[in-house]
Amino acid sequence: MILYHASKEIVEFPEVRKTRYTKDFSWGFYCTNHFEQAVRWANRGVGEPIINYYSYEPVDGLSVLKFDNMTDEWLDFIAKCRSGKTHQISFHTLSALNCLKFDRSEIVYDRKGKK
Repeated sequence: MILYHASKEIVEFPEVRKTRYTKDFSWGFYCTNHFEQAVRWANRGVGEPIINYYSYEPVDGLSVLKFDNMTDEWLDFIAKCRSGKTHQISFHTLSALNCLKFDRSEIVYDRKGKK
């Protein structure tokens, strides 16, 4: 599976940075499998919008919490994260980051961007 990470820089070696933990899903390295969503995020703010591409291979024994739809469980999870409760899911641990293999990066402007 290909995953995308929106940034203002090339991220060949993803990290879990514990700075502001009150994001929707707390600390972590965020990716999406929706290219258009990554482009929208990359085009926010100042700087060149860079999309980083990763191959994702699941690893046995890694605990992954996946929401396919916006449900009450999903909303409760976000509320807990915003209140500062921590957890370990997806790309929030070094073990999870080992599931990602950097493929490439490119600058991608959305329709509102200049280029």
